Amino acid sequence: MRLAETLDRLKGSRLLTIQDYRYVQPIDGRGSWTKLRSGDELSDYDRNYFPRLKESLGVEAAVVSSVELVEAVEHVEPERAERTAASWISDAKGVVGVTKDDVLQSAALYWAYTALLESHRADAITMSSWALIPDGKLKAMPPLAEMELAKELVPCCCESLIDCLVTLMVGKHLFGRPGFVGDQVSNWPGLRREDALRPPPEHYVAIGHCYGPINPHGDDGVAYSIVPHAYYRLGTWASTDEAGALWRPEDYLAANRQLEAEGITLVGIWVDWPVDEPVTIAKLDPYGRRAQICAGRIFDPHPFFPEFDDTACRTKMAIETETPFVNRLGGHLVAFYGDYSSRFKDLARLLGYQIV
Repeated sequence: MRLAETLDRLKGSRLLTIQDYRYVQPIDGRGSWTKLRSGDELSDYDRNYFPRLKESLGVEAAVVSSVELVEAVEHVEPERAERTAASWISDAKGVVGVTKDDVLQSAALYWAYTALLESHRADAITMSSWALIPDGKLKAMPPLAEMELAKELVPCCCESLIDCLVTLMVGKHLFGRPGFVGDQVSNWPGLRREDALRPPPEHYVAIGHCYGPINPHGDDGVAYSIVPHAYYRLGTWASTDEAGALWRPEDYLAANRQLEAEGITLVGIWVDWPVDEPVTIAKLDPYGRRAQICAGRIFDPHPFFPEFDDTACRTKMAIETETPFVNRLGGHLVAFYGDYSSRFKDLARLLGYQIV
């Protein structure tokens, strides 16, 4: 009955993706990368992803331009943003390397998100942040806005990651918790097994982004710190017109010149995850009707990787899995606190998805 309720709630729901390109989640390593770079026509994936999403889960999608988002930011009442920013700063364990004005930019983005969700009658939202920031169209990355939405159990993530956003929507209805969306970073220099001070758990995977829900169990609250976004050490995208362009090595560690000239620091957060608890890694692929589901347990990575916090993304989760982890669906993953692997697999089977 719970599975049927989940599918019933998804029918007619709507997600928003804020992006200035026609392609579906090119940042997540799908076939559109080559199309973007060559200027060819849309692939079958790009043409049919949203129709298959609606056919499979009943979820509709709306593409919102950055122009509409920027207008929404400009219409946010300053007093409302002030109160939200003050609350975030007051609740944080620490504020390091950013100013109140930087946090205000994130607060305005949060209220713009809520306005767009309301005007489009949507239930979930994602923004192609890495593509929009370098053009100077926006003055804030979404981590704090996403943190606040997650507290309200509104599915949200950055980078216009539709597969992950849909997985978050399912998790909300299936067990009433937010999930953590991130890159698989355990294959990045400094976080690989061979880089460890001493051997980590035999089957280890790390997931990282610059945000994280501070209510990982749905109704709780864990400590977080407000810090500069990893944008400053990971480089920038070329422009919104080249959303699939590779990161340019010469831009690593360089802030966008316009933001720098305006004295704006993009904001991320560190989240102090509870350790020694079961987690579920999951990802749904509505286009290919596939699902990857894996059970694991979160552990403290610092005895193995002393520089864990200062490598790659700001917030990271280290997970010991029951079997060797292979990312079958590519790109990003979603982690939920709790062992819900069997429930996810039951839902995938009910949908007729192949479990990979």
